[in-house]
Amino acid sequence: MGYEAALKKAWECVEESASEELYEVRFLNRVFIIKLNDKSAVDKTDGRKVKDFISILILHYLEKRIKGLPLIAGEWISFKELSGGQSYYSAFHKNAIERLISKFEKNPDILSCLPDGLSCRRVEYGDSGIIIDVFEGVPVMITLWKGDDEFKFNANILFDKNISLIFCTEDVSILSGILVRNIIS
Repeated sequence: MGYEAALKKAWECVEESASEELYEVRFLNRVFIIKLNDKSAVDKTDGRKVKDFISILILHYLEKRIKGLPLIAGEWISFKELSGGQSYYSAFHKNAIERLISKFEKNPDILSCLPDGLSCRRVEYGDSGIIIDVFEGVPVMITLWKGDDEFKFNANILFDKNISLIFCTEDVSILSGILVRNIIS
């Protein structure tokens, strides 16, 4: 499946809003260099070209950042509460929630598995909870619940309700999968 059309549109949207030719964007624990003059997105650490689906996500974020990010609402919503979230939920659940459950069911200390440089903080939510700043101004909460005789171990990912002012629901699903892959690898 190609991303050419989506990538082209994302570059066009950033160019329409941009006042500079070069931007830096922190995504998870990495910094990326976005160059408008040659439409390139590279990892600042090693200079490698960013995969197209990640570039699209970074460009969607950058466009909103240039225009002005919405304030963090401080109200958490589930994926299903996003517009169209029901339609994407099975993919979201498979790529994010099921992987969290598989990784942490035996040892629910999520903080012991986080990669270096990840901006996060522990929260009192569920049996174990953290908030990770995936982008500046984009917090995501991961919660884990230990199982017992009545309920199985469970996990969830919650989003600040204003995430939908930055990303479409498909982007949030992709962002969640990338986040979880970074945590469990």
